[in-house]
Amino acid sequence: MLTKDLIRARTAKGELKPSFIDPSKSHLRAIAEELLALYNVEMGASRTEIDEGVMGIVNSNRDIKLAKGLNKLIADRCEFSHGGDYDHRAFRAELFAESARLLKTPHKFSEYAGSIAMTFSEHSNRLGDIYGDHPECELLTAMKPITAEQLLHRYNVALVQSLLIQCRSVEITLIEPDTAKLRRLFSYLKFFRLLADVKFNPARPYRLDLTIAGPGSVLENVNKYGLQLASFFPALIAMKTWQLSAQIPQERGSIPLVIDQESNLVSHYRFSTYLPPEIKAFHTEFALKCSDWQIEDQVNFLTLGDGTVIFPDFQFRHESGKLVSLELFHRWHESPLLARISRESELTKLPLIIGVDRSIARKPHIAETIDPSLFYQTRGFQFNDFPAISVVKKVLDGMI
Repeated sequence: MLTKDLIRARTAKGELKPSFIDPSKSHLRAIAEELLALYNVEMGASRTEIDEGVMGIVNSNRDIKLAKGLNKLIADRCEFSHGGDYDHRAFRAELFAESARLLKTPHKFSEYAGSIAMTFSEHSNRLGDIYGDHPECELLTAMKPITAEQLLHRYNVALVQSLLIQCRSVEITLIEPDTAKLRRLFSYLKFFRLLADVKFNPARPYRLDLTIAGPGSVLENVNKYGLQLASFFPALIAMKTWQLSAQIPQERGSIPLVIDQESNLVSHYRFSTYLPPEIKAFHTEFALKCSDWQIEDQVNFLTLGDGTVIFPDFQFRHESGKLVSLELFHRWHESPLLARISRESELTKLPLIIGVDRSIARKPHIAETIDPSLFYQTRGFQFNDFPAISVVKKVLDGMI
C-alpha cells in the first residue's frame, strides 16, 4: 500500500481521479528496473546502502512522488535481518571494554587488530557487523520477486487501494454471467471478512449490486478493516465488467471516487485453493468430530425475496441429504447483522444458521435486537474469533 503522502490523485468535475501511469512507457520501466536492481538479495546490501541508492534515483526523476511510491511497493516486499537472536549490545560492550584496555598501552595498529581478532576469535563473523541490530545496518535477506512491468501495474492498483483504506462506503456494480467467477469473488469477500449487501437486478439477471461499509463507518478495528477492504480490491478488477464508487474523506467533507474496467487495471491475484489456518483447522476438526455432517467444497448463494443475495461462509450437508448454510458476523459486522435480523420472517424460510462474534453480541444495542429474536434463539450462536465445532454441530442438529 502507499502512505497518504505518496498518493497521486487530482479532482476533476467533482470526482477524485487517481493519476494512473502507463506501464508500457519505456522511461517508467527504466525507473522501476533501476529501483529493483538495488534490492539484490545476493549482494546482501544494508538498509543504509539501499536508501542511499534510492535517494539518488528519486532525486534524478521529475516525479519524485511516483519514484518514492514505486520504491515503497518494492520495500514492502522485502525482509531484512533484524539482528536475529544474537545479543549485539552485549557483544559491543565487551568489545569496547577490551579495546579501551588495549589502547591504554602503545600498540601498532596491526598488533592491536590482531589482539582483538584473537580475543574474539569465536565471534570473528560478528566483528564486521557489530551494529547489526540497528535498523540502518539490517541486511536484505529476501524479496518477493516482481518484474518492472508488474510493479508498474501494481502501482496503479495501489493508488486505488490506498484511497479505499479511508473510504466511508463502497458501491459496486457487476455484470458477470460466469457463476464460477462470482463464487470466487465472494470467496475473497469472506476471506477478508467483509460482509456485503448484495442484490441481483431482476431486469438484468447477470447484474449484481454490492454495498460494502467502508472503514470510515466502522467504529472499531478501523485500520484493520480498511486494509482488508483495500486487499479485496484486486479480486474485483479481475471481473469482466465492473464499476466501483466510493466516498473518500477530504479536509472539507468527502469526494466521490468512480472507476471501472475502462481504467485497465491489472489484478495480481490468481485463483488459489489456499485456506487460512483457522479455516483449514476447522475443516479438519469438523471431519473428525461430525461424521453425520460434511462441509461442502463449493458454497452456493441464498436469495431473499427482493433479490438480496446471501453468500454463506460454510455449507454443510447432512447424511440425510439436507443442506444447511452458516453465515458468520465478525466484530465489524454490526450493521449487516442488524439488517439481517430485521428480515427474520424471511430468514426462517431458508436453511440458514448464523454465528455472531461475542464482541458485538454483548453490546446493549445489539443484544436488545438479537436476544428477543426467535430466529437467533433457535438458529444462532456466539463465538470468539472463530466458531467451536461443538457449538456449530448443536445448532446444525437442531435443523434436522
